[in-house]
Amino acid sequence: MGSKYFGVGAVVVVVVVVVVVVVVVVVVVVVVVVVVVVKLWIMHCQITQLALSFMFQLTADLRKVVVVVVVVVVVVVVVVVVVVVVVVKLV
Repeated sequence: MGSKYFGVGAVVVVVVVVVVVVVVVVVVVVVVVVVVVVKLWIMHCQITQLALSFMFQLTADLRKVVVVVVVVVVVVVVVVVVVVVVVVKLV
């Protein structure tokens, strides 16, 4: 019975780890795509006062997005760690 429970726990841990890796990869890809699109848009624009002010505004918005992404990733990692610890203790 012990090995059966251990097998279930191991499967749960593997699934959780895979989900976390996928989430992190998706977040990184989204951030990279956003940054590339913004840079291309800035290059496409003529550097006028309007473009500069828009760029500064966009940079501030990007900082907010990055902060939100980091917070979400940290929360996900903490939840995963808690789940893994609980599963291991139950096993």
